[in-house]
Amino acid sequence: MKYAAIRLPGRYGKMLFLFTLMTFTFSCKEETFPENLYAYQVTRLLTDGSQKTWIMDSWTSNGSAQTANSCTDSLFLIFTDSLVSNQPATYIRQVKPLCQVSGHDTVAIGLAYAASYAMFFQDSLVFSADKYWIIDEITSQYLQFHHLDSGTETSFYFHSF
Repeated sequence: MKYAAIRLPGRYGKMLFLFTLMTFTFSCKEETFPENLYAYQVTRLLTDGSQKTWIMDSWTSNGSAQTANSCTDSLFLIFTDSLVSNQPATYIRQVKPLCQVSGHDTVAIGLAYAASYAMFFQDSLVFSADKYWIIDEITSQYLQFHHLDSGTETSFYFHSF
């Protein structure tokens, strides 16, 4: 059986073939988000340069979705810009309204660093060696992250205030 060779018409055909081959080769890459952001840019998105409040819309715990639609479900995260040893960081507080009385309960979550390699954001906010949040998506108006706590994976969805 004879095989037919593919003939490319002239120099432009070869260039078209190489361009097509390169397009397919470089378009196949692992999706990560946020893509091509520096760690300091992620910190800036979280804090808006000084302080920013995020309001929880919903959460998913082990596949079960819940919507924050009442006072008892309300949760705010306040991210405050910080600089520790010349490294951008963010101090995070959790604020929960007290529904029966006027006021709120504030819990300090702690100081977190945007994990990076060669200054590019890797995917997580690191509090300590065993505590971190994986950032799934972030824009100036939307934040989605998840973490594993006591064997339970929980995803949180926030919008900025």
